[in-house]
Amino acid sequence: FRNWNQNHVLLALLILPLLLVALAQAITGRANANWAVPIYIGASVLVAATMINRKTWLKAAIMSQLVLATVMYHFDDVVSTVDASIDAHQDPFKRNRGWDDFGKEAKRIMEESGVTMAVGNDRGILSYLAYYADVKPENLFSTGVPEQPKSQFDLIHSLHKKPEAKGPFLLFLSQEPTEQEEELFSRIELQQQISI
Repeated sequence: FRNWNQNHVLLALLILPLLLVALAQAITGRANANWAVPIYIGASVLVAATMINRKTWLKAAIMSQLVLATVMYHFDDVVSTVDASIDAHQDPFKRNRGWDDFGKEAKRIMEESGVTMAVGNDRGILSYLAYYADVKPENLFSTGVPEQPKSQFDLIHSLHKKPEAKGPFLLFLSQEPTEQEEELFSRIELQQQISI
């Protein structure tokens, strides 16, 4: 901090409130990583400006980042190589595991049934259907109410806003359908349960 000028201080003061908000969200609830993106941008500039005259620290930072990125990219290989066992609490990728299998299974079910339109009650499920099952946006619908949106899917792809959308639909739910969700369909049949 000794070599900081007023530009460094100004940038730090712009970052600090965002950092405090992101920390408070992380402590009190479940914060998403993308909420801190504005902090990364400013902090990257600040760190680079601070380290530009400290070549040893700069080299050490770049090397540690390369090592850490390589280890994280090959996390499963590293764990199996060192013969370590990890549980769900130690796995940094636990939130992403299983969704590729879910997508493959959902795609298989959609292809076998010939149904191209998918409906979900959860932002995560809809996102993974779009990514892993390759469901096109025009064939992806939410059961959410646009007046009380919980995600972008409720605003843009809600079945409540698309009365012209006619089934059949494949309904992917994270829990039992609510009465409000059941009213959207003439009938609901359980086809298969996909466990993640």
